[in-house]
Amino acid sequence: VDFHEAEFFRERFVDELLPRIGQKAQTAKLVIPPPDLTMEGGAHCVWKNFRDAISALQCATGHFLSFLDEGGLNCARAGDDGNLLRVYWRRSGGPNKLQQKLCIMIRSYAREFVVCQQCRGTSTQLVRDRALHHTKVELVCHTCSARRFVSSRFKIGA
Repeated sequence: VDFHEAEFFRERFVDELLPRIGQKAQTAKLVIPPPDLTMEGGAHCVWKNFRDAISALQCATGHFLSFLDEGGLNCARAGDDGNLLRVYWRRSGGPNKLQQKLCIMIRSYAREFVVCQQCRGTSTQLVRDRALHHTKVELVCHTCSARRFVSSRFKIGA
């Protein structure tokens, strides 16, 4: 075995790297169910599979709700244990237009706060340094250890 060949080092690097990140990290894809909406009265829609979307995004519920509020949606949790989301929607188009708006907002939320820009992995976490009062929020990737600053104007806690 010639230890100076590039192929030898490449194979050794891959053999060391794969057990650390796992095979799942290479094939992980973010799959979020589309919002299942029904009208409730004249001005509200209920998002039935809200809990499924939150668990697929792996995010704090309060953070996601503050993002929706910033996007112009007036939301309130409803149902047993907050599994449903009641959205105030008094515009023409009914649930179909609201579903389109929610899909756009979910994609932009995932792009900004869930998906790593380096490896496109979804194994990330929002971290705020508690040492200072006005600190930035970082998105930390557990797959490739990349870090980037994200907007801190949204509530981080659950």
